[in-house]
Amino acid sequence: TYTQGRLYVLQAPPGDLLQVHRILELEDTDDKEEEAILVTNSILLYKVDMAAKDLVLINDLHDQVLFLGCNQSQYRSADEFPQLKPNCVYFTDDEAYVWKYKNYCRDIGVINLENNKREEILPQLWCSWPNPIWVTPNLARMNWGCTNR
Repeated sequence: TYTQGRLYVLQAPPGDLLQVHRILELEDTDDKEEEAILVTNSILLYKVDMAAKDLVLINDLHDQVLFLGCNQSQYRSADEFPQLKPNCVYFTDDEAYVWKYKNYCRDIGVINLENNKREEILPQLWCSWPNPIWVTPNLARMNWGCTNR
């Protein structure tokens, strides 16, 4: 099987630098007219040890959650968002060429870092729209906009 990866770098709230490797595998479709698709099958998470100039493999975010995608990567506390699963990575497509393929299956899901199991968060989406993105509402700003009329 063909595999490839994506690399993300982000800063965790305590100031640690994290390097995230998203491993994708080519999966054949049942439809002979459609091409094979790339599917995320695992996430490798490394803490950057600046003093040793090395990467340390970790598999525990404790009560934190990661979001990976085309527009940005985010590190959030599951305590602030109780509907999210701690120690998990939520991901969306980040392929630049997705829009070219009509009825392209989206790679959207959640991977639990403890057991590296993938879970779907949406039914399979097939479309040629632009890549999905994460949106983080700013409630303070939204409240300000409502009262400033």
